[in-house]
Amino acid sequence: MIQIEILTGTRAGTRCEARRLPFRIGREKTAALSLADDGIWESHLELSHRPGDGYYLTARPDSLSLVNGDPVKKAVRLANGDLLEAGSVQLRFGLAATRRTAMVWREVLVWTGVALLCLGQIALIYFVLP
Repeated sequence: MIQIEILTGTRAGTRCEARRLPFRIGREKTAALSLADDGIWESHLELSHRPGDGYYLTARPDSLSLVNGDPVKKAVRLANGDLLEAGSVQLRFGLAATRRTAMVWREVLVWTGVALLCLGQIALIYFVLP
C-alpha cells in the first residue's frame, strides 16, 4: 500500500494511504488527497501503478512539480522514499508497512498434526508390525 507523508504546508505531519489507484492529488474536493496550499492546481499530480513495472507519477504539464529536485516532464517512476514537490508542498512517497494476520492457530494445528503423525508411526512400528 502506498503512503504519502505531507512534510510542509498547512497539513504538515499528516500521512495519507492510497487505497485505490489512480490516486489524485490536487485542490479539488474530489481528489484523494486535497491540498489548499499555494501553487496547487485543481488536479496537480496522479499516482498510478503499472503491473510488473512499478509506481508512476504524472503531473499536469504546466504545474510546478518536482521529484527529488528534478522537474516532472512525463511519467516518472517512483521509488520508496522519493521526495515529491507540488507547488509549495513537499511530500514523501513511501510503501506502507504490510499488515500481518495472526497465524497462531494455523501453526498450532500444523504442529499438532505433525505430532499425531509421529505418534501414529511409533504405534505402527511397536504394536502393529512385530
